[in-house]
Amino acid sequence: YIFMNDIIIIGSGPSSLLTLLYLVIHMPYLKYSIVSKSFNEFHCTYGVFMHHLKDSWIFNYLDKDKLITHIYNIAVKSPNEINTNVKYGIIDNEYLYNAILNIIGNKAQFAEKKVLNISKIGQSYFVKCHDKTTYTSRFVIEGTGKYGAIGVKYKDNYPLYKQYFIGYKIKTKKNIDCSKCILLDWNSNSNFKSFGYIIPYDKNTVLIEETVLSTLNDVPCNYRMLEELLHNRIKSFNDNDNDNDNVEFIEKDSIPLNVNIPCFKQSKSFGIGQCGNIINHLSGYTISYNIAVIPEICNLIMKHNYNLEKVYADFWTIKRRLLYTINIIGLHFMESLTKNELIEFHNYYFNTIVSKSNYNFNTMFLCNNYSIIRFIFSFRHYIFLPKKLMWKIIK
Repeated sequence: YIFMNDIIIIGSGPSSLLTLLYLVIHMPYLKYSIVSKSFNEFHCTYGVFMHHLKDSWIFNYLDKDKLITHIYNIAVKSPNEINTNVKYGIIDNEYLYNAILNIIGNKAQFAEKKVLNISKIGQSYFVKCHDKTTYTSRFVIEGTGKYGAIGVKYKDNYPLYKQYFIGYKIKTKKNIDCSKCILLDWNSNSNFKSFGYIIPYDKNTVLIEETVLSTLNDVPCNYRMLEELLHNRIKSFNDNDNDNDNVEFIEKDSIPLNVNIPCFKQSKSFGIGQCGNIINHLSGYTISYNIAVIPEICNLIMKHNYNLEKVYADFWTIKRRLLYTINIIGLHFMESLTKNELIEFHNYYFNTIVSKSNYNFNTMFLCNNYSIIRFIFSFRHYIFLPKKLMWKIIK
């Protein structure tokens, strides 16, 4: 056995490292280990809604100007362009990763190993790795992303939705407006339920992505369709001139939009990030939501003296479970819509609902810091939703 830890974290993505960062800063007297099959700089493009990080703890330790390298106003096309005052930022992965490691330093033990299983004897947890090394601790946190958690057992109540995407970061001779990004560009020319992201990095560099918003279907077999639509989108963006394209990198992946709520008594670890269902279920965004709740999770561990069941019960409150259920209804609703109905819904949503109440937008993308009464009252903005769409929500 390896020496006794107070807390072990499995996984080395943003949620895991940010959690470890908070712990070693605020509880430096504890012993920590982080176990991951590999430690690499983050490779995904991480976007955040800036008002979700307002007054965030993270800016006490990380340089905001270095962490958020690009900030834009959000626009949507559904199909006409709707400009908003909502600010959106892109995280510098290299700075985030290295800054966290520099702050943590030798305050935690890093182990590059693959975890096989987690067991519990008495009040101690045993994390066994493929090389037969076993780490012991008083509490285990898992942030293993879409690959699922070993120690988290779920209540199998709801269908599981995913988002699929392909994105190219390209160089182009076209001058790009760097003041805004387009997060929803619905193209009605195809019945395939995908939309485009257009995120500029400078006046000649842009990330263009084709995304399936949410689905229960097996989309990998349709990646070819996604890529074909992406190529058409890039061609249209470049005014039919592809000769000058220079692809800097390609993103091709899927992410879960939900997992089920953990079983408090049967779990042997606390899930964070995607595998912990700490996801903005209607969008797939996780990083800003996890940054927001990391202090709450860490303080609950101390409050309940490492009692996993009590930490789960105190975190997954009735309010969080209610909002999760409502968001699942929203995913089911979007799955039931045709491509044209999705365009119609988002046109109404951003033109009528978001313009009248940022609260609806905040709830949709953060799923946190809300009042039940205020949340329920916000549904008054849906009264004038087209009847055929309202009926589908009711059903």
